[in-house]
Amino acid sequence: MFNLILYAGPDQILPLASAVGGLIGVLLLWWNRIAGFVIRTKRSLFKGGGVNSTAAGSTGRRSDR
Repeated sequence: MFNLILYAGPDQILPLASAVGGLIGVLLLWWNRIAGFVIRTKRSLFKGGGVNSTAAGSTGRRSDR
């Protein structure tokens, strides 16, 4: 009886798979904006220019050496 309760057939799995696929599709459509937002947020929180700074005139070298 307990095994029957845990049974998940295709009729239960397909709607879940469709929803997951839809979420992944939306994420892929908006990936560039999402990644840019995350990078801007990280930079503003940590204020780290570092070696990969893209500021104007940056040579990629630390000025405190």
